[in-house]
Amino acid sequence: MQHSAAIIARMASSRVSSSLALRQAHRAWNLLHVDSVQARALAARAIDGATRSADVAAEGRGRLALGFHQLYDGAAADLKSE
Repeated sequence: MQHSAAIIARMASSRVSSSLALRQAHRAWNLLHVDSVQARALAARAIDGATRSADVAAEGRGRLALGFHQLYDGAAADLKSE
């Protein structure tokens, strides 16, 4: 039992701090269904910051959020035109 407590304590103290770009990308993802305009803006900022700092994870997450935004937004625009 003591061994598992040591592992849990070590895991809790070894959290990786995320970059600003990655936090923006996560926030953009969470805003997709709430505020699509802000989600797109945050995703674009995340991608820009990530490419400048060579943060591959943040760039990927930002591009994922932007792609889903375009997918949702494009589908809604298509429905409005019909």
